[in-house]
Amino acid sequence: MPIAVLGYSKTSSMRQLRFLEKRSNRTDMEFNPGDKLPMKLIVRTAHLDDANAIAPLLLELGYEVDVEQVRSRLQNLLQSSRHVTLLAEVNDLVAGLCLVCNVMHLASAGYAEVLELVVQTSLQRQGIGSLLLRHAQTWAAGQGQFRVRLRSGVHRAEAHRFYERLGYTKSRASY
Repeated sequence: MPIAVLGYSKTSSMRQLRFLEKRSNRTDMEFNPGDKLPMKLIVRTAHLDDANAIAPLLLELGYEVDVEQVRSRLQNLLQSSRHVTLLAEVNDLVAGLCLVCNVMHLASAGYAEVLELVVQTSLQRQGIGSLLLRHAQTWAAGQGQFRVRLRSGVHRAEAHRFYERLGYTKSRASY
């Protein structure tokens, strides 16, 4: 049975991206979310050795893949200049992932598309997903793309609210 997805997009101006770049050039960030212990949060690009940490994150999205499948696919992605796999680490452990692609078209200027975004459930609502998306937008601007799109299953209502809070607008449903 096909699953319907909603498309979201966000277009940034050069002025917004310069501001974003100034804020997101600093990838090391410490903060105290509520009454929890301080966390050291960094965003970095993935390495092949990260396959073991990525597989459980994909499971949180509902994708059952084994470590070898992740490693093989990650190896291909790491060789592509049109993709970037960003990882968020909390206290030196991988806690989030954002896979972004530079999509090029003949009929339009193209866009960057967030293909996968996930944060470990126990660490959600602490700014990790927002930080990953800011880095994705900065990467996209470096690729010449000022429009970022993503798709989200219609059953992911919390994710839709998250994207809308960050300025993404629902553009259409697709199948």
